Amino acid sequence: MRYILPFLLVLAVGGVVGVIVYQSRAEVEGVSEQQEVKVNLVDEWRKMKDGSQTTIYIRGVPLVVEVVNTPASLAQGLSDREELPNDGMLFVFNEARRQQFWMKNMNFPLDMVWVRGTRVVGVTEGAEVPPEAERESPSTFYYSPELANVVIELAEGRAKELGITKGDEIGKLP
Repeated sequence: MRYILPFLLVLAVGGVVGVIVYQSRAEVEGVSEQQEVKVNLVDEWRKMKDGSQTTIYIRGVPLVVEVVNTPASLAQGLSDREELPNDGMLFVFNEARRQQFWMKNMNFPLDMVWVRGTRVVGVTEGAEVPPEAERESPSTFYYSPELANVVIELAEGRAKELGITKGDEIGKLP
C-alpha cells in the first residue's frame, strides 16, 4: 500500500512522470544532470565512426583528435604511424577500468591523458619510444592512475603546454 499511493499520484499528474523518474534516478544513483550530459558525450564518441575526427576542448583549447573505439583500432592505436593525426588520438573504451598502454612500434614520444567520463584522472608525460631491441615487445607499460574509460594521446610536451591536470574537464565546447 505504501508504494501504490505515490504511483497513483504520479499517474494522476501525467506529464511529470519523466521528471520524477529522472529525479529519482539522480537521487538514487547520485547522478546530476551535468554528469548525465558528460556521460552522453562519451556515448557520442563511442558511437562515432571509428577513425573519424572530432574536436574536443581541454582548458578551453580546441583539439582535433582521431576517435578510435573498436577493439582492433584500440589495440593498434598509433603504432607504426609516422606522425600524430592532427592534435592527437581519443581512445574510447566501453567501460572504466585500469587502462594499460605500451609504446609498441611507436615512432614518436607521447603524453597520455587518462579520463573517466569527461574528467581527467591523471596525466603521463613523455612516454618514450622503446629502444630498437624492444620495438615489438616493449618492457615499459603505462597505467592509468585510476579507473578510466577514455585516453587521449597527445604530442610529447603538449599536456604540460596546456597545463592539463587531474580534475580538468574534457568538453565539446570551450
